[in-house]
Amino acid sequence: MGGTPTLLSTVSVFVKEDDELPLKTIAISGECMTEAAAKKIQKAFNKAKIYSVYVLTEASPRVSYLPPDLFLKHPTSVGIPLKSVRMKIVDECDNELPDNEVGELLVMGDNVMIGYYCDNAKTYKAKRNGWLHTGDLAYKDKNGLYYIKGRKVKSILTKATSTVQAFPQERR
Repeated sequence: MGGTPTLLSTVSVFVKEDDELPLKTIAISGECMTEAAAKKIQKAFNKAKIYSVYVLTEASPRVSYLPPDLFLKHPTSVGIPLKSVRMKIVDECDNELPDNEVGELLVMGDNVMIGYYCDNAKTYKAKRNGWLHTGDLAYKDKNGLYYIKGRKVKSILTKATSTVQAFPQERR
């Protein structure tokens, strides 16, 4: 089963402790995970292997994964790159940053797109020297685990006249 943290933590409310669910594997992606959501999901689906994954359409789509045994130890991490993928964090000048410094996440691998169809300008902006500029702000810890912190651009153009906030503030 796949879903976002919001979807799975919402569904987990309806799972009873004695429910025997047939789920063997869960893949979570699509938004940043919180520790609270991870605990709810783990408690509800305690017999399933839970992977937190980082995906992009431009990377066909999976880039990294957090193994199930690390899910509760590092619940906000998207894990390590797939074997065929390279990842790095850079500053505004594309200089690689040291561990624990937030910058833009870049991805390279055979799974990364060649370019945007009939849009060389957009392709050049997104992909340079073989590296896909994801637009995601992230950091890597000393263990090599990656964490997504937000978007470089705070809104996404959906039509000529409207935008959507990429990471809207939660209201309590």
